[in-house]
Amino acid sequence: MKIPLGGLGGGYSAQIDDADAALVAGYHWGVVRQARNLYALAHTKRADGKWRPIKMHRLIRPEIPKIDHKDGNGLNNTRDNLRAATKSQNAANCRAHRDGSSGFKGVSFRRDRPNPWRARIFENGREKMLGYFATREGAALAYNNAAIRLHGEFARLNAIRKPVGRAQASLPFSESEAMAA
Repeated sequence: MKIPLGGLGGGYSAQIDDADAALVAGYHWGVVRQARNLYALAHTKRADGKWRPIKMHRLIRPEIPKIDHKDGNGLNNTRDNLRAATKSQNAANCRAHRDGSSGFKGVSFRRDRPNPWRARIFENGREKMLGYFATREGAALAYNNAAIRLHGEFARLNAIRKPVGRAQASLPFSESEAMAA
């Protein structure tokens, strides 16, 4: 079921399960941009008379302390799309920065290197270098392999459209090899 949202020029709607329609019906929902995502937001009056904001996903799943949207869409508040996550898991599921030099998550350009495309990934707040690559697609593939291994179901993978060479596609990614790169 779609719930229309006000704000940010209009035209937005949030997706919820039919079973949650009564739960969200008593609120005036708007849309708010936080970081790189949009969320459904309403205001509710507390017992002391002060207003406080509440996000739709928090109203639907109050038992989950930190909520992750599996598909990365903050307006998709169906119960199947909302899951518990740590801060690190939530970060692993976020999209690449729009202003990144490569257009891929975990890949950046280093002009001072013979292989200028650097791949790196974060695990529990610590950076792991994956190496330097001749192409951005090769570095993106290295990131994808490491993300699957380190983040499992929370891994947000790069969509690589250009085929990569055989040597790049079969890179080893043991922890010792990644740290040595």
